[in-house]
Amino acid sequence: RVVTSKPYNVPADAERAIQIAAEIFAGDEGKTREQIVEYLRHTGAVESGYTTKVQRGGGPARSYWQVEPATAMDLVKNSAPLFGKKFHARFGAEALKQAQTFDMKKWSLGLEKYPELGATMAAAKWIASGWND
Repeated sequence: RVVTSKPYNVPADAERAIQIAAEIFAGDEGKTREQIVEYLRHTGAVESGYTTKVQRGGGPARSYWQVEPATAMDLVKNSAPLFGKKFHARFGAEALKQAQTFDMKKWSLGLEKYPELGATMAAAKWIASGWND
């Protein structure tokens, strides 16, 4: 909480991505849109300080929210029910099926290049974890 108690700036591309992810998962596991927005804003502040989309030290995590490709792969394969109608409305009817075919390299590139993918996977991880306030 030390990082999130200090002011931080959420870049426009990150804020847009956060809003998309919050729209997709609002209501899931009893979480409100506002709770998801707050968690994602704080996650980005803690994980990357919104200064990088590549894990420092050469690690695999990508995006402002530092999602590992292996985590994203696991989410789309083993938590597929999380990615329902709102996910498909935003990303396309075949989006989950396509995401399930991504290898580590494709996930790495996608998470780094597309903030909305990173925010969505970070939100899915929070939802799947059953986080409590």
